[in-house]
Amino acid sequence: MGDDDEKLLKWTFDVPEPEVSLDLEDGIYRAELICYVSKGGRVKDVRVRGPGRGSRKEARKDAKELKKAAFKGGSDPALFQVRARRKELESVKWNAKDLDGIEPDEDKKEDARRKEIEARMNEKNKTEVPMQSHGEVLARLAA
Repeated sequence: MGDDDEKLLKWTFDVPEPEVSLDLEDGIYRAELICYVSKGGRVKDVRVRGPGRGSRKEARKDAKELKKAAFKGGSDPALFQVRARRKELESVKWNAKDLDGIEPDEDKKEDARRKEIEARMNEKNKTEVPMQSHGEVLARLAA
């Protein structure tokens, strides 16, 4: 959602505000919306996944659309608005104009974060002691 959308939509219900995330599985990006609903005096989380997309920008656009639907639907425990919008998104093909509002800086931040994690993992792998067999460890201790 753009800044204007976020200013218009305020969460005023007694459950936490919906959250969005992006998942990458087998080269396919998906938006995931986590809505919290009150049921029987307890708060439960309900996850709604968007359609598979070829790019992160498309999935991010789906996430924004699902979050808008969650705000419009309010605290409906059936999530009718969200599920209806997800069904609509299955037939939507985003064009370049639709994706203009999606911030490319977020992609850069995500790439930088991923590279930082990979660097830490590589550094960790360099400092680990190589695996040895049981016999090798006993021989080293006996020496």
